[in-house]
Parts: sequence; C-alpha cells; structure tokens
Amino acid sequence: VAAMDLVLEKTSIPVPKVYKHGVVGTTQGRSSPFMIMEKLSGVPLSYLWDEMEDEHRDSILEQVVDVMLELFTIRFDAIGVPAKEGDEWVILPESTIAEPGVSNRSLSKVFTSTLDYWTALSTKNMEDSVDRRFGSRYNEDSYGMRWLLRSFIPGLYAHADDSGGFPLEHGDFHSQNILVHAGNDGLPRITGLIDWSNTKTVPFLTFAIFPLFIVDHPFNE
Repeated sequence: VAAMDLVLEKTSIPVPKVYKHGVVGTTQGRSSPFMIMEKLSGVPLSYLWDEMEDEHRDSILEQVVDVMLELFTIRFDAIGVPAKEGDEWVILPESTIAEPGVSNRSLSKVFTSTLDYWTALSTKNMEDSVDRRFGSRYNEDSYGMRWLLRSFIPGLYAHADDSGGFPLEHGDFHSQNILVHAGNDGLPRITGLIDWSNTKTVPFLTFAIFPLFIVDHPFNE
C-alpha cells in the first residue's frame, strides 16, 4: 500500500488507488488482512504479447521505458522498502514486507552501500542453501555457485554508483502485472501496473536490467 501511494504521489504511472486496507477478525489466533482498491481497465499484457504485431510491441516497450524512467527518479539514500511516517517517506528493512515462510531469507537492516547490500544478500543466499535446502537434489551446485557469485561482488562494485541514491524498483515487473487496452489510435496503451507487494529501493545496477518478459530466458518458458 505504501509503495502504491508513493508511486501515485511522485509519478504519472497508472496505479490502482487503495480505498481501504487493514486486518479484520481473529480465528484461532489468526487475522485476515484485506485491501479494497480501484479496478483498472485493461487485460494483462501476458495475454497478448506473444501474438502482438511488431508495431504494437514497439508502442508498449516505449511506454515500459517511460515507466522505468519515472521509477528511476524516485531515489532514497538507503536500500530497503518505502514507508510513510507522518508526512515523511522513510526506508525500512526488507524483512518488513517478507512473505510468510521467507522472512529468514530477508535482510533485517537497511543499507547505504551497494557493496554491503550485495555482500549481505549473497551471504543470506548461501545460508539458505545450508539451512533450508541442505540435502535437496535441487541444491547440488547452489552453495558453490552462490559462494562464487559473492566473490565477484568487489570487482563489480563502483562507489560512484551510490552517489545518486537508490531508485525504486517494482518487485515483479512482468507482463502479467502490466494492464493494457487499445487506445483511440488503435495502438495498445498501458492502463495500470499492479502487484507492488515486493517494491523496494535497489542499487543502480540491480535496477538497470531488462524486464523479464522481453528476455530470452528459460525462466519464462
């Protein structure tokens, strides 16, 4: 909710307004969170992307660039998740928004250095290989690969990357979360961006990647 409020306040990106949210009821010690928000027009881009004409894809990608550039203008001096305290926006640790069952893999502090953040994140991933996946057939090369990746970090890091602050990144900037419909000129228009649940500020090099739905990667098969 805070992420959507921040984007609505700082950009022209179409985001659903949240009318009410909270927690209701308690059954056997458990409560039920709820959120009532605006219904935006359009259908998920994932329904249309594979069959789109090139002209329509070009139009959508130009709008995707505009969205990314607007998010890039929202900068904070720390890496973490946005929250509002009074009239001020602040950054809290990633563990603040951790989903149930993965809080042990979320970082419990904010960072003002990309080097420190990447190192802490890589260390967490290595610990996850041991604590959560030890003995799993899916973990055959995981620890060694994650150790190797952590060893690369000092060579990838440049202090200058931290000088302009840390931009806001949508946590799942994928085609199923981009709503589109046909505009008056027949070209598709982005009408909404949804699923802001894992939004956080990130290092510049983490932000500057292509959206997954236009990347040829086995993850998308």
